Amino acid sequence: MLLTVSTTRYPATDLGWLLHKHPQKVQAFELAVGHAHVFYPEATEDRCTAALVLDVDPVGLGNSEVRALTQMGVFVDSTSDDRNSRDSHV
Repeated sequence: MLLTVSTTRYPATDLGWLLHKHPQKVQAFELAVGHAHVFYPEATEDRCTAALVLDVDPVGLGNSEVRALTQMGVFVDSTSDDRNSRDSHV
């Protein structure tokens, strides 16, 4: 999957500051579902484009641990548990 974000607002390279990624470096991250790569195909003061390439591992998606990490229900359950524990201490 490819996602690009561009801006022409001067100075356009501030997009790197906003995304916490240096425009002159290629960044790579390992994720539960594969790998992510962030780079800037265009980075000038007049126009800047950030690109995210997500390389999804289809076999890894079948792994039950990965499925559990990516299900929204896990996130919702954990945040509601945190909220309930905070409310009980008030």
